[in-house]
Amino acid sequence: MQGISILIPVYNYPVEDLVKNLSSQLSSSGKPGEIIILDDGSEFLFQTSNQQFSKLPFVVYSQHEINQGRLATRNHLASLAAYDFLLFIDAD
Repeated sequence: MQGISILIPVYNYPVEDLVKNLSSQLSSSGKPGEIIILDDGSEFLFQTSNQQFSKLPFVVYSQHEINQGRLATRNHLASLAAYDFLLFIDAD
């Protein structure tokens, strides 16, 4: 499907500003897309903070219970994507 999947792997890092900004840009673009945040086994505080953004338009939050590592996390993100174009953005 034509559109963009913005994929954000996260580990012990807050993503509030990034996700709010991307959600706003995607919303105003009028183009199809999604933002997928995949937490790779962060501490509870970061998981709790970051999962609240799934309430924003276009945002999906998922998490690994234990750290899977960079490659496994990126592959999982790619498998969750609904659109043809994939944009990986580091949380920091």
